Amino acid sequence: MSGRILRFVLILSGLFALRCGAAVYHSNGTAANIQQIHDTQAVDGDTITLPAGTFSWTSSPGITKGITLQGATTVTGAGGPNPTVNDATIVKDDVSRNSTILSVTISGNRVFRLTGITFAPGASQVNGSTDGAFHFSSPDLTARVRIDHCHFASLHQAKLIRNSKVYGVADHNAIEVTGNSFPFNNEGAIAGSGENGNAAWADYPWFGTGKFFFIEDNTLVRQNTMANSLVDSFYGGRWVARHNYMVN
Repeated sequence: MSGRILRFVLILSGLFALRCGAAVYHSNGTAANIQQIHDTQAVDGDTITLPAGTFSWTSSPGITKGITLQGATTVTGAGGPNPTVNDATIVKDDVSRNSTILSVTISGNRVFRLTGITFAPGASQVNGSTDGAFHFSSPDLTARVRIDHCHFASLHQAKLIRNSKVYGVADHNAIEVTGNSFPFNNEGAIAGSGENGNAAWADYPWFGTGKFFFIEDNTLVRQNTMANSLVDSFYGGRWVARHNYMVN
């Protein structure tokens, strides 16, 4: 009898161990399927993959969990003049012009990662009117994001990556922008900064810590002659830009 009990305990232990490691869910690349996996299966620490191929997104996935969204695109040599990009997973921007392409709102020390995806223009050549095609926010300023090894290919968006009260890093990306688009919009380093960022100015500077949004080892090319900045910053945003190759 004791042997049977021991075997039963071992079997149960094996079942519970399956959830100890992070799970990987393979989507079909559509926004709807990614949203469905996110809502019903994925939990913090899991990965949702997109296969190689081209996918038209007409709706915007809303992420509220600390997951990884990973495609098959590769970027090597970013941070220099001639990065090599293999656009294996391409998402076409066919969302409405007043909608984000991706919205991430996380809190409670969660971490979100976006990696290995090419984002390219869709059918419309009208600039989006949102304050960020990719919107990352953390209501309690505890979350972190990483955006890496992606290709942002001349999207028709007024602002590309908006970081609102979230720290993290954008690294090893190939980014092309057109018109007067801002590649990054960084704002609200601390809660309650207000319109003039007064609370952020009064705060400790936090140099040498992770309480910044880092923009590093990226290649950024503006594909017209209009001069514009790398970052537009409001409400006490804190950011560091280093080791990038930029052509305006």
